[in-house]
Amino acid sequence: MKTHIILASHGSLAEGMVTAVRMVIRDLSDNILALGLDQWETPQLIRAKVETLMKEHPQDQFIILCDIKGGSVANELMTLCIRSRVTLITGMNLAMVISLVLGSQNGADCGKERVAEILEEVAAGICCYDASDFRQSDQEGDGELW
Repeated sequence: MKTHIILASHGSLAEGMVTAVRMVIRDLSDNILALGLDQWETPQLIRAKVETLMKEHPQDQFIILCDIKGGSVANELMTLCIRSRVTLITGMNLAMVISLVLGSQNGADCGKERVAEILEEVAAGICCYDASDFRQSDQEGDGELW
């Protein structure tokens, strides 16, 4: 069973994400597809493209990453989750896509448990810094910022 990773977004975020992933992972396999509203025009057309892929690959798994929870693209693609081989994740970011792509290329299971682990890892990488973080480090005099 092959895992297909589909990035779906408003504008060209999905296409830009694939470009960024290619910079990190030079040998990007053909199992990643970007579908943005700038080229596909409506969420319904994006869903139709995914459904076509699903019919062409009836035994494969599909992980769909969307930009915004509750957005038109995610809401439309959420309807595909009634199928057991479809997982939809919102809040797409580069770390998340890279982890999923690497996992799927290595033949690792990308089931719900592994996706949950990846989401935990990605969430741990979301941080907020401001000047107070750097002043604190400077006051401690250790010269370490991280």
